[in-house]
Amino acid sequence: MSASLSSKATWLQSTISDLLVSPYIHFRAPAGLGIRMGHGPIDLFSTKFNNNFAPDVTATVAGNTVNRDELKQMLLGLQQHYSPDNVKFEIPATEASADSNTVYVKFTGQSKVKGPYEVAIDANVSETEGQKKISSIKLDGDPTLFEQKSHDKSEL
Repeated sequence: MSASLSSKATWLQSTISDLLVSPYIHFRAPAGLGIRMGHGPIDLFSTKFNNNFAPDVTATVAGNTVNRDELKQMLLGLQQHYSPDNVKFEIPATEASADSNTVYVKFTGQSKVKGPYEVAIDANVSETEGQKKISSIKLDGDPTLFEQKSHDKSEL
């Protein structure tokens, strides 16, 4: 694997891992006032998602084409199973050329709910104005890994 592909794969691995360990905080509208008062906690998950996924990202998750908002919700579902303490990433050898933006990584983990699982990621990483962004992504794995449980998010 060329250094260029290895660098992109390492970036993708780091980006996905950082995203999945970032707290997600959902802000609901205050009752009666309709305005937010003061500063609240920062939603790191949404910030990292917005910084690392192109605004027009195309996505397929567990065989289903999804839009950007659905991708975010499905990654939040995956977050419920992800623990950096028991995840192992692999960067499979690929046939992609050094000038390709296509990157493959996969990881295995142990979910408290599902038991052992594997997720394969096929992404197109492009660089715009010196910043890498995921312009397309395909996530393969058990579809139930990507289902979000509504009681697991913090609401303020």
